[in-house]
This record gives sequence, C-alpha cells and structure tokens, in this order.
Amino acid sequence: MKNKLLKILDTKKFLFAPWRAEDEHDSPYQNFYLSLKKLFKHIIVFDPAKEYFRYGKEVMNKKFLNLIKKEMPDYVFMMLLYDEFEIETLEHIKKVSPKTITINLFSDDDSRYEDFSRYYIHFFDYAIVGVAKEDIVAPHKKDGIKNIALSHHTNCEIFKPIKIKKRFDVGFYGRANDSRAELVSFLLEKRINISVWGEGWAKYPKLLKAYKGYLAAEYLGKTVNETKINLCFTMGGYGKPNFKGRVIEIGACNSFLLLEYYKGYLNYFKENKELVMFKDKEDLLRKIKYYLNNENERKKIASNFYKRVIKYHNQDIFLKNFFLKLSKFKSHNLGLPDVHKKLISLKIDNLKDDKNLKEKIKDVEYISFLSNRAINSTYKNKIQAYSLEKSGKDISCCDYYVNSKLLGNYILYKAKVGYLKLEKPWFNSLLIPEQIMIRKSYFLKNYNRLKYCFLENNLNFIEDKNTVFVSIPLVKIKNMPLKNYEKQGIAFQMKFLDKLYSLYFQKKLLVSSYFYSLLVNAFFGKIFMFKAVKNALHDKKKLEKAKSRGF
Repeated sequence: MKNKLLKILDTKKFLFAPWRAEDEHDSPYQNFYLSLKKLFKHIIVFDPAKEYFRYGKEVMNKKFLNLIKKEMPDYVFMMLLYDEFEIETLEHIKKVSPKTITINLFSDDDSRYEDFSRYYIHFFDYAIVGVAKEDIVAPHKKDGIKNIALSHHTNCEIFKPIKIKKRFDVGFYGRANDSRAELVSFLLEKRINISVWGEGWAKYPKLLKAYKGYLAAEYLGKTVNETKINLCFTMGGYGKPNFKGRVIEIGACNSFLLLEYYKGYLNYFKENKELVMFKDKEDLLRKIKYYLNNENERKKIASNFYKRVIKYHNQDIFLKNFFLKLSKFKSHNLGLPDVHKKLISLKIDNLKDDKNLKEKIKDVEYISFLSNRAINSTYKNKIQAYSLEKSGKDISCCDYYVNSKLLGNYILYKAKVGYLKLEKPWFNSLLIPEQIMIRKSYFLKNYNRLKYCFLENNLNFIEDKNTVFVSIPLVKIKNMPLKNYEKQGIAFQMKFLDKLYSLYFQKKLLVSSYFYSLLVNAFFGKIFMFKAVKNALHDKKKLEKAKSRGF
C-alpha cells in the first residue's frame, strides 16, 4: 500500500516556497528540499527572499500568485517569518488554484503561537509545528486546530558523525541576544574556553575573544563534530523557551549536548542519559567542568542521543509518512473563524461625550479606535477580536507600519518586542490608540483612567497580564513616533533598508527617486535614518551574505 501511495506522490506537483528556498546553505533547503526531492519528481522552487529583495514585497506577492495560477501545484510548502506574504495573498491561493493543499512550517511556535501563528494558521490547510507535545495539546487543540503535525527532525545525511579531532572545548552556534551574551560572558570570566558562531555577536565587544565569526550552514555539522560540549540556549527573543532544531542537529552528529532547561524536551529525550540540561549559570559551569573531565561518560550520553535521533527524528522518514497521510487529504475553505460578538470603532473625540458614548457602546463587546492619521487593515478588527476571544485577555495590541506616499511602508514597529525590551516610558510613548482593541467590560470598569490615557495620548495601561499582542502590522500611520533611536530603535525594523539593499544590488541606487526621497526625509527631521544606514553598512557580513545570495 505504501509503495502505491509513493508512486502517487511521484505524479504530484510541488511548489517549495520558504524564505531563502534557493539558498543551498540554509536550513529550508538542507532540511526540507533535499528530503522532498526524494518524494516528488516535479518540484518548483520559489524563493520569497530573492524576489523580495530584487523587486519588493508587492511584486513578490504578485509573482507568487501568478506562478500558482500557471502551475496549479498539488502542494505549496511555505515557512512564514513575519508578514512577507499578505493575508490577501494567502486567501487568493484558493481562488486561483482551488485544489492546491497549502502547508506552512511554523517555527518556534512554543513562544510565537499567541501573537503570531494563532492567526496565520487559519489560512493554510495544514501546519507543521516545532513544539513540545504538552504545548501543542494546550493552545492549538484548545483553539480547535486539528490539521497539525509535530516536527522535530533533521536531514541525517547533512548532520552526521564525522571522524575528526575535537578542537573546541565548548561551543555554541546561533544568533546573539542579551541573555545568551550574559551566559557566555560568565563562562569567559570563569576561564572556560568557549567559542561562539553566528550573527549579532560582534555588538558585544567583551565577547570578541570567544567569537569565531558567522558559520555557514555547510560547516555546521563539521563544527558540531569538532566540539566536546555543544551548548543550546532555549530561551527565545520573547523571553520564553523554544524547542530548538539545533538540538536534533547536534544529536544526529553523535555529539554531546548541554541544554538550557526546558521540560518540553523530556517528552522526547531522557535527561542525563541522552542529553544533559542546566538550570542556571552556576549549574552550567559545574556541568561543563564535570563533562570536560569525564570523556567516556560524555561519549556514552552522546551515543544514546544519536541512536534516539536516528530512529525517531529523521527528516526523510517524517516527510514520507506526512505526505502519505496527506495524499488522502482534501483541500478545504480556509480563513479566520468569525467572532460572534459585536464590536465598534470609535474616534478619540467620542470619549469627550460621556452620555452619547454609553449609548454607542451599549450593544457591543469590543471597542477599537479610528483616526484620520491612520489606515486600518481590513483584517484588523476580525483578528484583534479573535485574539481577545481566544486569549481571554482584556486588551489587544497589534504592530504598525509608518507609511508615506513616496516611501511606502518604510518602518515597522513591533509592539511585543518594544514591551519586552524598552523601558516602560519609552514603550508607552510609541503606543497609538489605533493599535488597541479593548473588551467593553474592562473599558467600563477602568473608564476614567482609560479616558484620560486616550485623550492625553499617554497609553500607560499595557501589561502582560491584561494584554495579548498581535505581531501583525494591522495599522499604517503617517507620523513617525520614534523620538530616540538609541533608546527605542531596537523595537523598530527599518524596512527602507530592504529597499536600499535591493536598489544597491540592482545597481539602481543613485538613479532611484526612492533614494533621494529618503535623503530628503533624513535631512528634514528623521536623522535616525542616517544612523540606521550607518549601522547597516558596518554589518559587512550581512552585505556580503546578501550579495552572495543574489539579492
């Protein structure tokens, strides 16, 4: 029966479209494309990153839909990072190719579900998520999402044991952040010979002794094999633990793993028999010293880990079983479920008239806000109402774009990042009423305070306990609220840099009206643009990597 189904897959047309899909050195290609090639003879590759940096987001979305309309693929495989694909694009797939089954891999879903994939997941037929078993039972199933598959797998032909000398005592590969830098700094202070690879480490000058540079994907397996103790830090950028794919990669290399504690891993691996976890920096230091001095024990644990990964976490086996199951699956209508509660969009001036306001909100459950300076997405109210319904919280806060006629969406503000990383007064100063939706019961209970906050434009009521963040830019505003680039810039993504990269590599920078419009804006008040460009130019590795990838 399996052989018959495999022959059926041979006849299917597959569109492979994750970010950097064509990059042979990146994870989507190595961990998915190479395995999918064994199942499907007819694979079409569409690289959103390449098209985005060459032509811009709008053209990239159009080219993607045109390709689907032309090829009518049986399957589309994607890997959304943020909002590179418009929601309208995802909905339109079914209009141009009704029988196409859409699949998305949601990475880091342990920490990104509530603010990101909870909404996008409804626009796909099937989702592959990399979370621990206990996590998937709670939020996904509670929301009634059934078409999901767990994936903690790797390409065991890329990541494999190599007979090679162990050159590094302790190593970590991955993107730098403050919590990781703190642990590395601590180990250096304790004279541990640690090496780190990846992006972002150069901004921590005290760690340059440990930093070995950017590590291309083709060298990851070799470096893991060369390292006695491979570290894995599980805390993500939002301060919550994630199920990390590098755990499986290290195991597939028959190498020893020392992992920041996260109980989700215990659903798959035996602690101290297949991997070792640490709970704080002192525990980390103690275990590093112990396992550096106990090579045989280290090798035994690594061997047990390797056997488990090869048997249960091989990407080839997972994808074969997944698509055998999916071969009997029929596409269905998608979209975010309706929220059966009334809502209203108010203007801020409505708050000045208490009597009429109470009449306006008499029959509604949720309240959002409008103004002449902002344009709301057609999906805003629906998504934010859904976020309140599913989270049970009283306030929903979305991301926003700063937009101009000449520059388009040139800056993106990420509210959740701002909440976690900015000092409270700086965070509050970036909030705008148009981002907010409030449950009416909470609004009435806290009316006097909220009225003051909105009328004085001092939205100081956002707290983790009462607010669900929606990491989708559902609002466009005209006026730039960024007051201090050094203090607030970390919460903004300078989208105009993407356009500049594109123009630079197309050799059109100096003949582009966009470039000169940007200069005018920078000279007349938006000095931070110069600073952002300066920082980007200093990131030589990013420029070289972009150039080598053709965008």
